[in-house]
Amino acid sequence: MRQGRVAVIEEEWMARGLCRTRKLPRDTFYPDSSVGVARARRICARCPVKEQCLEYALENHQSDGIWGGTSERQRAKLQRRRRALKDRQSPNLRSPPVDYVRKTKQEMPRSE
Repeated sequence: MRQGRVAVIEEEWMARGLCRTRKLPRDTFYPDSSVGVARARRICARCPVKEQCLEYALENHQSDGIWGGTSERQRAKLQRRRRALKDRQSPNLRSPPVDYVRKTKQEMPRSE
């Protein structure tokens, strides 16, 4: 299915969303104004699959529209936070500090 510029892969939980069960127009969740954003968020606030919707949007990099009650900007901020948290939890995946690299090179025996 295609919504605006966003490709959506159908998931089982989507059929239970208020956006589907209330048969709302798709543009309700792709608003052009702050009034439209507020309306979409009010609907999402009562939705039984709000968490799944937000997680889907984050995992699939949905950059347009309201998903799980969040705007594009809010999801981008959540993504940045997740990346920062992941980096802190996985220090071995990051580059070593510069002084560590310098010391290691200095300590290496020279081959003659």
